[in-house]
Amino acid sequence: MDAWPVSLSTGCFYQQNILSCLTTIKDGGFDWIEVCSALSHLDYHDSAAVRRVHAHVRELEMKACSFHAPFAEHIDISSPSDPVRKNALAEIFLAAEAAALLESTYFVIHPGPERESIEDRQMHTDRLKLTTESLFTIAAYCRRLGVRCVLENKLPHLVFAKIDDLVFILNATAMSNIGVCLDTGHAHVARTLESMVNVLASFLCMVHAHDNRAHSDEHLPPGEGGIDWTCFAHGLKAAQFNGLVVLELSSSGNNWETMERAKRGREFLEDTFRREVY
Repeated sequence: MDAWPVSLSTGCFYQQNILSCLTTIKDGGFDWIEVCSALSHLDYHDSAAVRRVHAHVRELEMKACSFHAPFAEHIDISSPSDPVRKNALAEIFLAAEAAALLESTYFVIHPGPERESIEDRQMHTDRLKLTTESLFTIAAYCRRLGVRCVLENKLPHLVFAKIDDLVFILNATAMSNIGVCLDTGHAHVARTLESMVNVLASFLCMVHAHDNRAHSDEHLPPGEGGIDWTCFAHGLKAAQFNGLVVLELSSSGNNWETMERAKRGREFLEDTFRREVY
């Protein structure tokens, strides 16, 4: 088995323009990145700005292997309101176009808005169906652009965070070839990491790798929280995972310190994978 490549999300620099941190990331030993869609980081509405980023990525001999779609409460592909849903789709389409301009392989999307889970069962079911319809449209648009849409599992208090919801969406959109980006931190807070690897094995394309102490979404480097990474690595091997691992870390507020945390996380993962899997 070949090594799983470890890349870095530029989200740890989301408060600054992406052009100001790419060299720092490259000097830290990361050739592959996932691009964060925070507007302060990269205005994906501006195609000229996206092209400038793509040119700089190529100059540095890097690759933007994935692009994270924007997420917010108002970006609601599950909304029963046609105008709200239409606006959400338009925003996601713009982000997908940016992913294509960056020649990204994957387009990571949350399968619903950043809002707490809806208690009413019928409302939940209705919104789940609307999400499925929206994702059909998004996946088709991504295919035309040459990008693959992958769904990320969410924190447990958010709508559509349960494994059953993800499985429903994936089965309902099976013809769309939608994959999964497994977020280790979110699953650890939900106490579902092992079961998610097992249940979603056939859909796994990517991993968002970060750690926490199971109480909040801390985005710590792997090995600095409570996740059993040896067990996780064995689970990925059993699932015949052959995808991409992206470090998704919080910012320390200092670029040098942030990159030191990223390098620690990468070295920990690579050592774990080498020792336990390859």
